Amino acid sequence: MYSGHIFSASFWRSYWVALRRSSRDQRDRKNAIRLTFAIILFFGYFGGLIGFFALNGAAGPFLVGASLSASIILFGWLSNRRDEKEAEREDLANVDLALRSRLAEDGFAIATLLTRASSEAMLKQKELPPGVQVITRRVQLDKLKSMNKWETLPTEVRDLLLLPDGHWSQEQINSTYSRFEVLRCLRWTLHLDDSLTPLTSLPKMNYQTAQSIFEYPESMLDGARLRPTWDIRVERNQANTFLSRCLAEAIGRGVISASNVEAQAWASDVNDSARRPEVRDLLAGIHTISEVDDATLRYLGSLSLLRCRCLHLLLDLQLEAPDWEAWASICFPTAPSAEEDEETRESITL
Repeated sequence: MYSGHIFSASFWRSYWVALRRSSRDQRDRKNAIRLTFAIILFFGYFGGLIGFFALNGAAGPFLVGASLSASIILFGWLSNRRDEKEAEREDLANVDLALRSRLAEDGFAIATLLTRASSEAMLKQKELPPGVQVITRRVQLDKLKSMNKWETLPTEVRDLLLLPDGHWSQEQINSTYSRFEVLRCLRWTLHLDDSLTPLTSLPKMNYQTAQSIFEYPESMLDGARLRPTWDIRVERNQANTFLSRCLAEAIGRGVISASNVEAQAWASDVNDSARRPEVRDLLAGIHTISEVDDATLRYLGSLSLLRCRCLHLLLDLQLEAPDWEAWASICFPTAPSAEEDEETRESITL
């Protein structure tokens, strides 16, 4: 299955997955053939029209038709933009600006922490040439103080930022890993990103998204938009479905233990259903959940669990009495965490 028109990213992503999986799944092979035919038909049709008019010297009528088509497309685009602007105005009217400001401040603090963590990770992995000095700590502190943001940072973040360059332990670096997903959810919730990367796309931990916010803090701090609760709820439910599938697979493989007999029976039913020929199992990249290795399964399980928790808390912050203590616990490290899997650390993009 695929979604979106031929000019959309989702169409070409679906096409790429279908091509990569065509050798192992008959459904993907058929899907790849259909999509290839659609691409050939689309470009062949319009290419043929251009060639026909060019060869027959009918450039005038062709240009008139092309202009008319472009006008229709432009009218549709402008109409959609008008509807989007109207929806945006309605959203802005319902935004709790104090809540939005608090979330933006927390997002900036997480980005600051991850920016420093990227420098510390680099120092752990690489030996600097003689005479080269790292000044990440000094640059960050100077910028934060010039912005009057130093005192607004949580104590846990300030304690880490005050450590000299190269003095973070591996455990302290590891303790920041889960904040990538929190920042990803915040970027989407605060409208820095148009969409939340699907878990089926195997989201990676990328320091560049944090560094861009630290370098250009106004992108997060100066906005006024906040995702409505119904959008957050949809993403939360999708993450919960993905988490359930990962959990069932992990129990079935013995990666984790079932809490009781009922949980073991539930996992067996889910795994049997996912492996039926007529059922499409959830994808993780170009592999299904049943095909990924144990390390990837653990990574996806922890990622989807964190996304569920983060989005659930973001919903509660808008709908119920805010539990800022629970929110802070997923945003900022309070103690060094257990060492992450080697495969998880390698998934970070420096």
